[in-house]
Amino acid sequence: MKYGASIRSRHIVAKFDRGEEFTETMLRLCAREKIKAAVFTGVGSLCSADLQSYNEQNQRYETSFKSETCMSVPTLTGSVSVLGSQLIIDAQCILRYSVFGQTHLISGHILKARVHCLELHITMFDDLIIERSFDMATGLAPWGKIQSTIEDEYSDSALAFAYISSSERLDELLSSDDNSVGRKEPKVLRRNIRPSDDNSSVKDISAACQDATQLQSTLSHDASPAMTEEDFNASTRGEWLKAKRRLAASKASNDSSIGVLRSSDLQSAVPMASGQSKVYPSLGDRLEHPSYGECSLLSIADGGGATVKIIENDEVKSINLKDFSIKFVDKGDSSRFKLTEL
Repeated sequence: MKYGASIRSRHIVAKFDRGEEFTETMLRLCAREKIKAAVFTGVGSLCSADLQSYNEQNQRYETSFKSETCMSVPTLTGSVSVLGSQLIIDAQCILRYSVFGQTHLISGHILKARVHCLELHITMFDDLIIERSFDMATGLAPWGKIQSTIEDEYSDSALAFAYISSSERLDELLSSDDNSVGRKEPKVLRRNIRPSDDNSSVKDISAACQDATQLQSTLSHDASPAMTEEDFNASTRGEWLKAKRRLAASKASNDSSIGVLRSSDLQSAVPMASGQSKVYPSLGDRLEHPSYGECSLLSIADGGGATVKIIENDEVKSINLKDFSIKFVDKGDSSRFKLTEL
């Protein structure tokens, strides 16, 4: 295998105008930008195309497809190289066209092509020479020589050596005994850590326990349990900070509008039937709605708004409990409330 490494490359993004001949336009671009080694890819469409395929028996290219109609180009790839003093544009593409509603694909080397709309990305290698040479065994002219031009361009041998053998030069510098050229110890930046105060930690833990006790007193039986004093049995400041974050997460979950309903809020927002004891519906209880029938209480918002699910068809409805008189009905298996329109 022959190969070459490039460290100096350029990129061109080009759009062909409608009606331009592909090969002639590429040759003009290479002459203007002094391109002798490059690869390119593109997509678009062609107005006409002549494609060739290689005949291995005759060892020559033969025309395999001609078209004067517009065809799309899903992919186009190729390269720029030299053969003697001649610049070679080697391009292959895949064409897609339809005949009687059926889509066909065909590929080949581009001999001639008239552009309808084509976009190209070209990568040029300024420090490489790619020369083609004839192969008697196959009859083709593949890449025969890939040579770097960096040694000829730079007269300073040390600079050329740095480009070509940078890895070997690096090993030489690292093995040198001269400290000015050799290794340097990495600089470590350390962040100042604030010393912990045992007394302040105990005070913070006590205050957090009081907050946890107040929080638990406001939660209903449907809410997740609040933090207790046992959760704050922290021996280090790090454990205390973790417990404090758990307390904040517990507060956030219990303050959601769907998660918890307080009896005091419901009592002030929803009228109760006269003469009944102070028993209020909570999440999951069954409601007997005059229109929807038996429902399950999903959520209650501020002002008496509620969301219920009809047991018969699992349909979710929104109601306002302030529009009904609520009466507790004890059926033994679950808490049930009968709604009567006001």
